[in-house]
Amino acid sequence: MSQAPGREDLRRMAEQTLADPKAERNAVVGGLRGLRERMLEAACSEFAPRRAGTPLSRFLRQGCDAMVANAVQHVEAHSPPADGALTAWVATGGYGTGLMSPASTVRLALLHEAADPAGPGAIATDVAALLREAGLPAACAARTVPELARRMETDAETALTLLETRRAAGSRKLYGALHKAIREELLPRCWGSLFEEILTEMLARRDPFTGSPYCTEPNLKEGFGCLRDIGAARKISAALGLVPAARPHLGDGTDGLLTTAEKQVLGRALNFILRARNTLHLLAPTSHDLLHRHVQSELAHELGLGPGDGAAAALLEQLFRHTGRVAGILRALNERFLHVHHVAWRRSRTLSHRNLGNGFVEVEGYIYSAGKPAFPLDRPAAAMLGLFRLSQRRHLPVSQHLLNEVTAHLDAVTEQFRRDEEAGQAFREMLAGSVGVAERLAWMRDCGLLQAYIPEFAPLVHAVHADAAGELTLDEHAIEAVRVIDELIVSKEPGEVPQRQSLQQVERTDLLRLLILLHDVGPATGENPAPLAVAIAERLGMRRSEGALLAHLMGLHRLLWDQTLSGEELTETDLKELAGRIGDAENLRQLYLLTYAHGRAMGSLGWFAWREPRLFELYQDLMAAIVPDYRPVATSDYFDRELLRRAAREGIQPAAERFARLVPEMYKTLVSPAAGLEHVRMLERLNGQTASMSWKLRDRQAVAWVCTSDVPARFAQIAGVFTYNGLDILSAKAFTLSDGTVLDRFVVRTKDRPINPDPRFWQKVERDLVQSIEGRLDISHQLRGRAAQAHRNGDISSHRSLTTVHFDNKVGLPFTALDVVARDRVGLLYTLAEVLGGAGLNIELAQIRTRGELARDVFFVTDARSGWPVTDESRLESLREAIARVTE
Repeated sequence: MSQAPGREDLRRMAEQTLADPKAERNAVVGGLRGLRERMLEAACSEFAPRRAGTPLSRFLRQGCDAMVANAVQHVEAHSPPADGALTAWVATGGYGTGLMSPASTVRLALLHEAADPAGPGAIATDVAALLREAGLPAACAARTVPELARRMETDAETALTLLETRRAAGSRKLYGALHKAIREELLPRCWGSLFEEILTEMLARRDPFTGSPYCTEPNLKEGFGCLRDIGAARKISAALGLVPAARPHLGDGTDGLLTTAEKQVLGRALNFILRARNTLHLLAPTSHDLLHRHVQSELAHELGLGPGDGAAAALLEQLFRHTGRVAGILRALNERFLHVHHVAWRRSRTLSHRNLGNGFVEVEGYIYSAGKPAFPLDRPAAAMLGLFRLSQRRHLPVSQHLLNEVTAHLDAVTEQFRRDEEAGQAFREMLAGSVGVAERLAWMRDCGLLQAYIPEFAPLVHAVHADAAGELTLDEHAIEAVRVIDELIVSKEPGEVPQRQSLQQVERTDLLRLLILLHDVGPATGENPAPLAVAIAERLGMRRSEGALLAHLMGLHRLLWDQTLSGEELTETDLKELAGRIGDAENLRQLYLLTYAHGRAMGSLGWFAWREPRLFELYQDLMAAIVPDYRPVATSDYFDRELLRRAAREGIQPAAERFARLVPEMYKTLVSPAAGLEHVRMLERLNGQTASMSWKLRDRQAVAWVCTSDVPARFAQIAGVFTYNGLDILSAKAFTLSDGTVLDRFVVRTKDRPINPDPRFWQKVERDLVQSIEGRLDISHQLRGRAAQAHRNGDISSHRSLTTVHFDNKVGLPFTALDVVARDRVGLLYTLAEVLGGAGLNIELAQIRTRGELARDVFFVTDARSGWPVTDESRLESLREAIARVTE
C-alpha cells in the first residue's frame, strides 16, 4: 500500500495546478478546480479506510488552505482593501477545526477595520463565489471584531463555532485581536450563560434522527453523540479552563471539565465517526451526513468490516458503542458544569444538599452517593435497584457519576439477586410510576443494569430494526414506546384524547410498561415469547397468572399489529373470535396501548399517522364485541351520522351527503363533524370561484382552511401565499376529494408577535391566494430572495445537515408515503411542495409539523398521470436527491 500524500505532495499539486493570482478569473477558477479534483482523486486512491479519518481531514484542510489563499490573493489583487485597512481571513466551523470531509463547506469570516463595510463585504462575497465556481462549497461574511463579539454574546451557536478558529490568511494582529476579545473579554463576562444555553440545547434534543445515540440511520455530524457533540464537549471543556473565575473550581483529575480518560474516549469516537463520514462522502460525494440504510453495507465493506448485512450491523454496533459513550460524557460534563456554574457564576458558595436516606443525597438536583463505597458491600445490587426506585419516587435524575458507579458494580447482579423479592418489588414500583419511567429505564440500560437484571433484554441492546420503518435500535424503540405512555399521561393534545382516556382506565400501569419493554424480546431472539415472559415475571416476584397474561398479550400484539397493517376488514365472526381470545376490556386496553405505543415509537414521524386511525377503529370494534354497551367515537360512521344530523337542522343535507361521499376516510377520523359542516359551506361558496378560505384565531396562532381545485403544485401555491404574507406554517394537512377539489388545513403564526386579528389582513391573504391561482401574482421570486437572505444571515454559524427522506410503498393503500425531516427555513414547505409538483406527483394528504429547528413533513403522493403509487426505484432516488438539494 502506498503512503498517503502529505504536505509536500500537496504543495507540488498546488504548484502544478494553481494559476497566478494576478491572472484572469477564468484561469484562476480553472486552477482552483484542478487542485480540488486532484485532492479528491488522491483522497479516493491513496487514503485507505484505515487513514480516512483524521489524516484525510487534515489533508483536505491543507488543500483548502491553498485554494483559499489563491482565491484571496486573486480578489485582493483586483479589489484591494480600501485605505490599507487591516484584514484577516478566519477559518470557522469544520474548516476551522480541521474536521473536514470531501463534501464540507469552507466557512470564512473576513475580519476588517474599515469604516464602510460595503468594500469588505464585496470582497468576502467575491471570494466565496470564486471558490464555489471552482466546485468548493464556500460561505464567507465580512465582520469587525466588535461585531463578532456581539454576535457571540447573543448567539450561542455562533459562540460555539468561534471558540475554535484558525487564521487562514491576512493580518496576525487583527486575528490576535479577535482571540483577545474572545478569551479575555467575552468568556470571563459571558461564559456562564453561553455554556448553559449550549449544554441545555445539546442534552434536550429528542427529535428523531438526532435525539438518540442509537438511531439506525444516524446523522454522523449532527446526531446525538456524533461529531458536533464531540467538538462541543472539547471546546467547552478547554474554554472553561481559560476562565479565571472558573479555573479554581474544576475538579481534581480533570483538564478543563474532562478527565484524561474521557478525552481518550472522545478521541477514539472522533476518529471512527470521522472515518465513516469521510468514506461515506467519498462513496457518494454529497453534503448529506445521514447514514442511509441503503449505503450501510457498502460503507461497512469499505471500512473492512466484511460484506452483507452482518457487516452493516457490525458498523452500527461500533458506532453505537462510541455515540453511547459520548452521550454519557456529555451528561457528566453537564453535571460538572452545573457545579462550576453555581459556585463561580451565581457566586453562591453553598450548594443545595439534602439527605435522601439509604446512602444517597441530592446535590443541586441530582442524586449522588452519600459516601464511599457508593453501595453497601453486603447488598450492592439491591441498593442499585433501590437507587432507581428512589429516583422515580423523588422525580430526581441520577448523576452520571453514580451511573458510572453502577457500571463498576455490575458483577454483583447474580442469578440469586435476580430472584430477590425486594429487588423485584423495587423494579415493579418504578414501572408503576407516573411519569419519567422511560428515562429511568434508559439510564439503567446505559449503565448496563437493565440487561444485567433482565438478561432476556440483552439481545435487544443495539440490535437494528429489520423493519424499514424503524429508526431506532430495538432497545431504544422499547424505551421510546414506554416514553409514549409517560407523555400520554400528561398530554393535552386533542388528537390523543381517546388514548389518554384508555390509559386512565388501565388498572396496572406497571404491567403495561413491562409488556411494552419486553414486547420485542421474542422476535429479536427467534424464541417463543411465552416461556420467556413467564420466566421474567416469576423472577420479578409476580404471580404465575400475571406471567401467563404477559405471554398471552405479547402474542396477541403481533396479531393486532399485522391486522392494522393489512387494512382488511374483519368479518363479524373473526371479530368475535379475536375478542374472545383477548378476554376482557382491561386486556384489550393493555393490548391497544401496547400496539399504539409500538407504532408511535417507530421513530419516523408520520409513518404511523395513517395507520393509527385503523388501529383505533379496530380497537373500538373489539371493545364493542367485549362490552355490549360500549359507544364508539371518532369513526367514519360516527362522522357521517353526526354531519348529516347537523346538516339537516340547517337544511343543507343533500350537500352534506355529497360531501361525505367525496372526502377521504382519513379526513373523517381527523376532522370533527362541526368542522366538516363548515367545509360543506365552503364547498358551496366555491361554486364559480377560484378559491374560498376560512380562518379562526387560536391563542397566538390561526387555523386556516382553504378550498380550491386540485392541479399539480396547488399545495405549493397555497403554502407560498402564507409565507409571502409573513405567516410561518406550523402544521398542515392536505385532503383531496374524489371530485378533484382540495381541502387543506394550515396552522400558522407570525414570529415574535401575536397573530394579526384584523379581518382585512386575512382578506388580503385570500385575495393573494386567488390572484396566485389565477396567475396574476408570482410570489416564487420573492420567496427565494427571502430564503437566500435568511441563509446569508447565518453564514458564520455551522449549518446543520439534517435532511432525511423515506419512502414507503408497503402500505396496502393507493399512495406512496414520503416522510421528510429537514432544517426549518423560510419557504421550506413551499419549496418541498414545488419539488413534488415538478416531479409529476399529486399530494393526496399531507401532515406538516415544526418543532424547534426541525420541520417534519409527511406527504402521501400519487403519480399525477396514473393516479397510482410511485414504485420506480430510480424515480424515487431522483426525488430523494432533489429534496436533499433544496433543503441543504
